[in-house]
Amino acid sequence: MESRFNWYSQLMVVFGIFVLVYSAYMVLSALISLQGGHSEEAYYSLMLGSIGIALASSSLLLMRRRALQLKPPPEVFTVIKCLKCGFRLVRHFQAGDYVNSEVGQCQQCSGRMLITSIYAESEGRGGT
Repeated sequence: MESRFNWYSQLMVVFGIFVLVYSAYMVLSALISLQGGHSEEAYYSLMLGSIGIALASSSLLLMRRRALQLKPPPEVFTVIKCLKCGFRLVRHFQAGDYVNSEVGQCQQCSGRMLITSIYAESEGRGGT
């Protein structure tokens, strides 16, 4: 599904760039037509080219903004520590985890294991 969305978004970017280039061509040809004395068709081309540039530019900027917002959520980890020997275990967060809850016995000394902290690690800060 993700590769299909990626393919679609790339196709839309290519289409947007094509519309932008064609609209710029229409504006330039309208300016050349104005110099040649063909004012009526030049105004239509100038108007359509300007609208095309505005729509293509806003569409490309909107797609860029959406792509920046589609970042994956950070990974959340739970730190579990033994109260008796200090053994520390870090695992992925599970539903129902909360700080100071008891999660079982220590693997090394059979002491009580408590969740001491829960934290999120973003991908840019050295995450996997």
